[in-house]
Amino acid sequence: MESQVKYTSKPKLYLAGAIDYVTPEQATGWRRMAREKLEEYYEILDPTEGKDLPHPEANTALYTPKQIVETDLAAIEGSHALLVEAQHSNIPYWGTAMEVRQAWCWKKLIVAWGVCKSYWLRYHADVITGSLDDAIAVLKAAAKLRRGY
Repeated sequence: MESQVKYTSKPKLYLAGAIDYVTPEQATGWRRMAREKLEEYYEILDPTEGKDLPHPEANTALYTPKQIVETDLAAIEGSHALLVEAQHSNIPYWGTAMEVRQAWCWKKLIVAWGVCKSYWLRYHADVITGSLDDAIAVLKAAAKLRRGY
Protein backbone atom coordinates (compact mmCIF):
# COMPACT_ATOMS: atom_id res chain seq x y z
CA MET A 1 0.00 0.00 0.00
CA GLU A 2 1.37 3.40 -0.99
CA SER A 3 1.38 6.13 1.56
CA GLN A 4 0.84 9.72 0.54
CA VAL A 5 2.19 12.59 2.53
CA LYS A 6 -0.45 15.20 3.22
CA TYR A 7 0.70 18.60 4.33
CA THR A 8 -1.31 20.21 7.07
CA SER A 9 -0.13 23.78 6.58
CA LYS A 10 -0.45 25.91 3.50
CA PRO A 11 2.65 26.62 1.45
CA LYS A 12 3.75 30.26 1.41
CA LEU A 13 3.52 32.40 -1.72
CA TYR A 14 5.46 35.65 -2.13
CA LEU A 15 3.94 38.26 -4.47
CA ALA A 16 6.81 39.87 -6.42
CA GLY A 17 6.28 42.71 -8.84
CA ALA A 18 6.56 46.40 -9.50
CA ILE A 19 6.06 48.81 -6.62
CA ASP A 20 8.30 51.61 -7.83
CA TYR A 21 7.39 53.33 -11.15
CA VAL A 22 3.71 52.34 -10.82
CA THR A 23 0.75 53.80 -8.95
CA PRO A 24 -0.20 52.33 -5.56
CA GLU A 25 -3.30 50.85 -7.23
CA GLN A 26 -1.19 49.17 -9.92
CA ALA A 27 1.13 47.79 -7.25
CA THR A 28 -1.65 46.46 -5.03
CA GLY A 29 -4.55 45.71 -7.40
CA TRP A 30 -3.21 42.51 -8.92
CA ARG A 31 -1.95 41.44 -5.49
CA ARG A 32 -5.47 41.79 -4.03
CA MET A 33 -6.89 39.70 -6.86
CA ALA A 34 -4.20 37.04 -6.41
CA ARG A 35 -4.84 36.91 -2.66
CA GLU A 36 -8.59 36.48 -3.18
CA LYS A 37 -8.07 33.60 -5.60
CA LEU A 38 -5.15 31.88 -3.87
CA GLU A 39 -5.60 32.34 -0.11
CA GLU A 40 -7.41 29.00 0.09
CA TYR A 41 -4.22 27.34 -1.21
CA TYR A 42 -1.37 29.54 0.08
CA GLU A 43 -0.36 31.75 2.94
CA ILE A 44 0.18 35.01 1.05
CA LEU A 45 3.32 37.10 1.66
CA ASP A 46 2.71 40.55 0.22
CA PRO A 47 5.54 43.10 0.37
CA THR A 48 3.09 46.00 -0.02
CA GLU A 49 1.27 45.17 3.23
CA GLY A 50 1.80 47.75 5.92
CA LYS A 51 3.53 50.17 3.57
CA ASP A 52 2.35 53.74 2.99
CA LEU A 53 2.54 53.53 -0.82
CA PRO A 54 0.64 56.79 -1.48
CA HIS A 55 3.29 58.71 0.50
CA PRO A 56 5.40 60.80 -1.94
CA GLU A 57 8.63 59.29 -0.57
CA ALA A 58 7.41 55.69 -0.27
CA ASN A 59 9.95 54.48 -2.84
CA THR A 60 12.78 56.87 -2.03
CA ALA A 61 13.19 57.90 1.61
CA LEU A 62 10.25 56.76 3.77
CA TYR A 63 11.92 53.41 4.44
CA THR A 64 15.59 52.46 4.53
CA PRO A 65 17.01 50.08 1.91
CA LYS A 66 17.87 47.72 4.77
CA GLN A 67 14.24 47.67 5.98
CA ILE A 68 12.87 46.87 2.55
CA VAL A 69 15.49 44.45 1.28
CA GLU A 70 15.99 42.41 4.44
CA THR A 71 12.26 42.09 5.10
CA ASP A 72 11.60 41.01 1.52
CA LEU A 73 14.51 38.54 1.49
CA ALA A 74 13.32 36.94 4.73
CA ALA A 75 9.82 36.53 3.26
CA ILE A 76 11.22 35.02 0.05
CA GLU A 77 13.48 32.65 1.96
CA GLY A 78 10.48 31.46 3.98
CA SER A 79 8.25 31.05 0.94
CA HIS A 80 7.67 28.02 -1.21
CA ALA A 81 6.88 29.91 -4.41
CA LEU A 82 6.83 33.32 -6.07
CA LEU A 83 4.11 34.82 -8.20
CA VAL A 84 5.89 37.42 -10.32
CA GLU A 85 4.11 40.31 -12.02
CA ALA A 86 5.89 41.33 -15.25
CA GLN A 87 3.09 43.11 -17.10
CA HIS A 88 4.92 46.34 -17.95
CA SER A 89 7.52 46.56 -20.69
CA ASN A 90 8.56 50.12 -19.85
CA ILE A 91 9.81 49.94 -16.24
CA PRO A 92 13.07 48.52 -14.87
CA TYR A 93 11.84 45.94 -12.29
CA TRP A 94 15.09 46.27 -10.31
CA GLY A 95 13.79 44.84 -7.06
CA THR A 96 11.64 42.21 -8.74
CA ALA A 97 14.60 40.95 -10.79
CA MET A 98 16.70 40.59 -7.66
CA GLU A 99 13.88 38.83 -5.83
CA VAL A 100 13.51 36.37 -8.71
CA ARG A 101 17.23 35.67 -8.81
CA GLN A 102 17.39 35.07 -5.06
CA ALA A 103 14.30 32.84 -5.15
CA TRP A 104 15.89 30.84 -7.96
CA CYS A 105 19.08 30.41 -5.89
CA TRP A 106 16.91 29.12 -3.03
CA LYS A 107 15.13 26.73 -5.46
CA LYS A 108 11.66 28.25 -5.09
CA LEU A 109 8.91 27.67 -7.64
CA ILE A 110 8.75 30.82 -9.79
CA VAL A 111 5.58 31.54 -11.77
CA ALA A 112 5.62 34.79 -13.74
CA TRP A 113 2.93 36.49 -15.76
CA GLY A 114 2.79 39.42 -18.17
CA VAL A 115 4.41 40.75 -21.32
CA CYS A 116 7.97 41.28 -20.07
CA LYS A 117 9.81 38.16 -21.16
CA SER A 118 13.47 39.05 -20.87
CA TYR A 119 16.13 36.41 -21.28
CA TRP A 120 16.79 36.63 -17.55
CA LEU A 121 13.16 36.11 -16.60
CA ARG A 122 12.78 33.20 -19.02
CA TYR A 123 15.91 31.58 -17.61
CA HIS A 124 14.88 31.86 -13.96
CA ALA A 125 11.10 31.34 -14.08
CA ASP A 126 9.68 27.84 -14.00
CA VAL A 127 6.52 29.01 -15.80
CA ILE A 128 5.61 32.24 -17.61
CA THR A 129 2.02 32.94 -18.60
CA GLY A 130 0.40 35.82 -20.43
CA SER A 131 -2.17 36.54 -17.73
CA LEU A 132 -2.61 36.62 -13.98
CA ASP A 133 -5.51 34.16 -14.25
CA ASP A 134 -3.32 31.62 -16.04
CA ALA A 135 -0.57 32.04 -13.44
CA ILE A 136 -3.13 31.54 -10.67
CA ALA A 137 -4.29 28.31 -12.33
CA VAL A 138 -0.68 27.04 -12.39
CA LEU A 139 -0.23 27.86 -8.71
CA LYS A 140 -3.52 26.21 -7.74
CA ALA A 141 -2.43 23.04 -9.54
CA ALA A 142 0.97 23.15 -7.82
CA ALA A 143 -0.67 23.53 -4.39
CA LYS A 144 -3.02 20.63 -5.07
CA LEU A 145 -0.10 18.41 -6.09
CA ARG A 146 1.80 19.39 -2.97
CA ARG A 147 -1.16 18.65 -0.73
CA GLY A 148 -2.01 15.37 -2.43
CA TYR A 149 -5.60 16.10 -3.47
